[in-house]
Amino acid sequence: VNFDISENNFTGSLPTEIGRLTRLERLCVFENNLTGAIPAEMEELVVLEDLRMGGNQFNGTISQGIGLLTNLERLDLENNNLDGSIPTELGNLDRLVRLFLSRNSITGSIPSEFGMLTELELLSLSRNQLNGTIPSTLGRLTTAEMIFLEENSLKGSLPDELCSLQTNSLQFDCNLPSKCSDVFCHD
Repeated sequence: VNFDISENNFTGSLPTEIGRLTRLERLCVFENNLTGAIPAEMEELVVLEDLRMGGNQFNGTISQGIGLLTNLERLDLENNNLDGSIPTELGNLDRLVRLFLSRNSITGSIPSEFGMLTELELLSLSRNQLNGTIPSTLGRLTTAEMIFLEENSLKGSLPDELCSLQTNSLQFDCNLPSKCSDVFCHD
């Protein structure tokens, strides 16, 4: 079952009753003007494979319950007003292929558990307020084609483990030293 109301300039918040749509496989509400917190009841959508909520004005934190949606292949929460840290439970989403969390106000560190997302092809965490070091476990993302980490407050150096990834694009801030060749640093 698919539910797509994307690109319609809808306003208001998502009702908590969304959790009752337990047969949903695809939920797309991107590019509207939706506000409020992402309902915790979303964790009831256990067959969900595709969740696209980017380009709205959702606020609050990313619920740990999203880590229960183990059928997710795509999670797009980019370009909202989300804050707080990234739940480590997102590392449970072992079918995830695309993860978009960029352009929010997310703080804290990149969870080392992301190294368990071995099906991941795209990881977009840019333009947040992430700090700490880049976990070496990201070197396990051998299927990754694109990793975007730029415009954060990350420290340390780019882990050597990321140098061996066969990505098309690995982007990070130029203030992070790297021994890797063929990567793009962003000023």
